[in-house]
Amino acid sequence: MKISSRLILIASLTALVQFGCSNAKHESESTRGQSEQISMPQPVTPDLSQYINDWSDFKTAYERKDVKGLQALISGDEIDAQNLLDMSSPEVVVAMGGTDYDLLKDSDYNGIRVKEFGYEETGYDDEGNEMGMALFFYFEEQEQGLRLIGYLAAG
Repeated sequence: MKISSRLILIASLTALVQFGCSNAKHESESTRGQSEQISMPQPVTPDLSQYINDWSDFKTAYERKDVKGLQALISGDEIDAQNLLDMSSPEVVVAMGGTDYDLLKDSDYNGIRVKEFGYEETGYDDEGNEMGMALFFYFEEQEQGLRLIGYLAAG
């Protein structure tokens, strides 16, 4: 009887050890899968400081009439940086230079949430007729940073 009790005890302990090792292996594989998921690269979204820097770079390029600098901050090929500069005036440059990123208006541009810079002026010609002009730039906060996606010029 002692032999069979020992045999049963050894068999039970062996089964327990095997089950424990098998379970540990399963948990290890499960944990490894979780750590692989965690370590997978996530899309990088710029923080607010990147958008602020891009806005500053845009203002500087606009003021300096830097076509390449502006084009680097424009999304797509539909907008020509030189055309933007052709609409520039000293008053627009001054207004833009005095506008911090947090003062850009939240707006909608064709269903896209954007930051909007706007400049409007009115005046009178020699005959007393009211004249005006307006210029609006629409910026999207994209993964690569703040990018100009559209504009409106009137006047």
